[in-house]
Amino acid sequence: MRIINNFLTLYHYESGKFELNMQPCNIQELINDVISILQPLAMEKESEITKDIASDLPEISVDSGEIKRVITNLLDNAIKHTKKGTKIHVTANKAYNEILVSIHDNGTGIPEDEKPNIFQKYPTTKRKIGTGLGLYISKQIIDAHKGKIWFESEEEKGTTFYFALPIS
Repeated sequence: MRIINNFLTLYHYESGKFELNMQPCNIQELINDVISILQPLAMEKESEITKDIASDLPEISVDSGEIKRVITNLLDNAIKHTKKGTKIHVTANKAYNEILVSIHDNGTGIPEDEKPNIFQKYPTTKRKIGTGLGLYISKQIIDAHKGKIWFESEEEKGTTFYFALPIS
């Protein structure tokens, strides 16, 4: 079902027919919801999810379902594309006029040759998990919110994905 939803979302974003349902939202609640949903998957891999979310974050105007999809994609990747026992740390804080969210893992990192294409459609090469659409769709969603998404990764040391959303 998730694969079908990804293809439908992809179609809507690429066709320009997607309309965001912008509402005031508490990013902390979205992060907590996603962590509680994905915690069992992390436990299966003996991975640990920790968080450090600023308590004074302002509400931001976003499509909460779409931002939840981004958080889910990033956290799900951190769980699935790392080895057993990985530590995953989620942070959210205010940085200037943005909310900055990061998801860090101490896994194997992204190989250098895969980095340039990481936000492209179907970049999955050696790792045969998933459709290769999650990061592409996440970028479309963040771009539609006038935000930014990027990552830092070092092989054998881990990866951190970041996204920043403007505070209205």
